[in-house]
Amino acid sequence: MIVRHFRDEDRAALQQMHEAQNLNYPFPELSSPNFMVRAVLEDNGKVEMAMLLRRTAETYLLMDPRIGTAREKMGKILALEIETNKVAKSQGLTDKHCWISPTIAEYFGAIITRFGWQESRWKSFFKEL
Repeated sequence: MIVRHFRDEDRAALQQMHEAQNLNYPFPELSSPNFMVRAVLEDNGKVEMAMLLRRTAETYLLMDPRIGTAREKMGKILALEIETNKVAKSQGLTDKHCWISPTIAEYFGAIITRFGWQESRWKSFFKEL
């Protein structure tokens, strides 16, 4: 068994694995520069697995809770949202994520959905490196 870098000739095997998993998301665009790591596990000359690491942005919002009205806060959040989206796109990012504390999730989640955020259907896990 070896773990090695992805090669173009691995694409067909990975596409077949993706289809067989039936996870209802599109096959990743492996040539995207947002894939920083493309590792393939090969055993007895056969590609059996791959792990792909794609760049994304974790979003933090820090604000003084004592400022302005709720409407003013939303306007200021929107101003930050517009500007940070421009910068992120200019750097090649295609998405961003945020994890909301359970204590404010219902209230704040309702606010950010107005700005185009979507609640993920996928369970999130993390690992510190």
